[in-house]
Amino acid sequence: MLRKYGLALKDTGDYEEALQNFEQARTMLQRFVDLDPHDARALNDLEAGLENEAECYEDRVQGIFPGVTKNRNADARSALRLLTDSRRILERLLDQEPGNTLWRASLGATLIRISAVQYAVQPDRSSTEVAQKGLAILKDVRPQENAPGTVLDLVATGLITVEPARLREPELAVQCAEKMAALSQRQKPGFLLTLAQSYRLAGETEKARATAREALALLPALSTSPSRIRKLLDAELFPPREPMHY
Repeated sequence: MLRKYGLALKDTGDYEEALQNFEQARTMLQRFVDLDPHDARALNDLEAGLENEAECYEDRVQGIFPGVTKNRNADARSALRLLTDSRRILERLLDQEPGNTLWRASLGATLIRISAVQYAVQPDRSSTEVAQKGLAILKDVRPQENAPGTVLDLVATGLITVEPARLREPELAVQCAEKMAALSQRQKPGFLLTLAQSYRLAGETEKARATAREALALLPALSTSPSRIRKLLDAELFPPREPMHY
C-alpha cells in the first residue's frame, strides 16, 4: 500500500512525499528478501519498488512538473543507484526462471533507463554498450506471439527513449504499440500515450495528436492539477521540437 500510495503521489508531482513512501516500502520489502534471498515473489516486489522510486528521480530530472526540479545531477545519481539495484534483482530472477518474458523485458527496459541516466551525467562508450544490450533483449522479446501488453509497452518505450537517439527505432515501436493498444481495446491511456509518442518520433504527427486526444478522452475530468499522464498527453498535442530527455 505504501508503494501504491507513492505511485499516486508521484503521478501528481508530489515527489518528496512519494519518495518517503517508497523508502518505507523498500525497507519493509528488503526484510523479506533478507529472510529468503531466493524468494522470487519477495525479489519481484522489491524490484518493482526500486523501479518506481527511480522513476520519481527520473521524472524530476526531466521536469515533467515544472517548479519541483532540485539538483538534477544528484537526482540522476539517485536514479542510477536504484536502477542498478533493480538490474541486479532482475538478473537474479532470470537466473531462477530464464524464460520469464516479463522479467526479460523489464531487464531490457531497465538497461535502457540506466544508459539514459549515464548518458545524461557523462556520455561515454559504456553507456552506449548498456543501451545496445538493453535493445537486444527487447528486440528478442518483441516477436513472441503471446507477449502481453505490459511487455509490448516496455519494448516500445525502450525503442523510443534509448540514448543516444541514433539507436532509436520508432517504426518498430509503432508496430509494438499498435499491437498493445489493440490488445487493450484501446482503453488504456498509458498504452495510447506510448503509441502517440511512437507515432510522433516516426514522423506521423497527425496520428500522434489523434491518439493523444483519444487517450485524454479516457481520463477522468480534470478537477485539480493535471496528472503526469495528462501532462504528457497534452505535450503530444503540441509537441516540443525535440523529445523530452535528461
